[in-house]
Amino acid sequence: MASKLKAQGAGVGSQIELHDTEQLEIRLDYAMGGGVGKHAYNMDAYLFVPRNVGLNRKNYSREEFYADVTPYMRLDAEALPLAQLADPGARLSPLHRLWEAVAAFRSGGRPPPSQPLVVPVKLYAYLFAEAIKDEARAIRRRFRRHHPGSAESTTELIAAVSAMLDRARGALLAYRRLRTAFWPFEPVCHVALVDAMRNTDEYMSLFLEERLAELVQSTEDFPALHDGSGVATRLRLLVAGLADEEARHRIKYGYLRLTSVEPRDGEYFTYYLSHLKKSVHNALYLETRAIEADDVYLRNAVAAVGAALAAVWAFATRLPATLAGMSASAKLAVVAGVVLAYVMKDRIKTITNEYLTRRLRKFDHKSWLHGPSMAVLGLGMVRIRVREAMRFLKMGDVPASVVAVRRARRTVRRAELFGEEIIHYRKLISMEVDDSGEMPPGYWLRDILRLNLRHFRVRLDEPLDRQAYYHAGRGAFALAALPKVYHLNLVLVARRVGPTAAAREQLEHLRVVLDKQRIVRVERVSTLGAQVVAE
Repeated sequence: MASKLKAQGAGVGSQIELHDTEQLEIRLDYAMGGGVGKHAYNMDAYLFVPRNVGLNRKNYSREEFYADVTPYMRLDAEALPLAQLADPGARLSPLHRLWEAVAAFRSGGRPPPSQPLVVPVKLYAYLFAEAIKDEARAIRRRFRRHHPGSAESTTELIAAVSAMLDRARGALLAYRRLRTAFWPFEPVCHVALVDAMRNTDEYMSLFLEERLAELVQSTEDFPALHDGSGVATRLRLLVAGLADEEARHRIKYGYLRLTSVEPRDGEYFTYYLSHLKKSVHNALYLETRAIEADDVYLRNAVAAVGAALAAVWAFATRLPATLAGMSASAKLAVVAGVVLAYVMKDRIKTITNEYLTRRLRKFDHKSWLHGPSMAVLGLGMVRIRVREAMRFLKMGDVPASVVAVRRARRTVRRAELFGEEIIHYRKLISMEVDDSGEMPPGYWLRDILRLNLRHFRVRLDEPLDRQAYYHAGRGAFALAALPKVYHLNLVLVARRVGPTAAAREQLEHLRVVLDKQRIVRVERVSTLGAQVVAE
């Protein structure tokens, strides 16, 4: 999507974009760092919903909120330049471990376990794709800086593009040399590794082709490249050379190619390509395992308190030992009172359970993160716990720093904030490294949160508003169809807390513009970089 915003600070990198017309995607990258001990990340999202949207705590429950949220957790690795990625001697490159595995196979002893090698194979493809994105962005910046008619600028641009293509070619050849070295041992390898090596090669080739095509198409966006010197044509031919090499490679090995844009062929292509992408990325995704022990203790403790209060009430309203000396009306009143007392006893237990559970439970969900990739990447000594909660807040309960960010740089400066509903979503991620070894550097935990705004949009007016007005230039009255949009303000607060370093906090204010049909765009209002905050 067009709206994609990035920021980084406080050991947290953030990226916000539109996943589709209904979902806002927030990505937070938490630096895992090295060393032994504990550290944690607090992420607080404050969503300010104006009164005219019509969504509030009475018609939007906690269960509906979590139904609208799709969370993913995955590992991420520090970006590597293509030259380092393709170097088997670079310890941060997945090739280093894979060539060690080849040497173990060649030694003639017992074959090493091959299924764990799936993770570094797919990690190589992921890092290749990220590096190609960075290279393409750098080339586009050069397109923007090109001086039309300058022979020196043209020479430098052609050299830069040629060098980028050589680095991409070199990274692919480095992987393919590794795959060739594994071929004699495929009969004794796990089938998952064999499939992963083929899928990874196919995915990288297709990804590169797409990025090269986009790079050539982007030359049309820079008029300076069309100065009559033929630089745009030279660039197109240069890029097409590598694209043609990859097309021939995929033909040779029976890989996917887009040869027709007919609906049936296009459907197959996108379906297959989606499968390849997921097969590469899924190796780094982590699974969640719910923590039940705390909830069981809390439920039983609250139930005990409720039962105790009900017993006290029942004891205080016991039926007198004898009704002999009472009148008929008094007897009736006592019997009615006893019945009411027992009804109240049951209600006291229920109400106490609901009230105390809501007050004492700080988090709605608690879970551990785990996955085979953690042990394979040398992160087996790390324990990661995730806790999350959602609440509606009043303005007085919102931290002063968040309120100040919300009030700054407003669309309608003198409009009151009174009546805004505030949804507070909190996530606490705790990382603990045991003393069996230090955490290897260069890894991040990526938190992907997709928020579906369907419950927000359904309450809005039609997306076009017919406005009658006087056109002073024509001296006549007119009628215009104007877009009718609504603004949601989102303030993200990311805070890293460690045992030795001071807590650092980052605040980011985003404006989500939507109408009844879709999310129109996301705007960054302000970002306050990492700041030291008081504990």
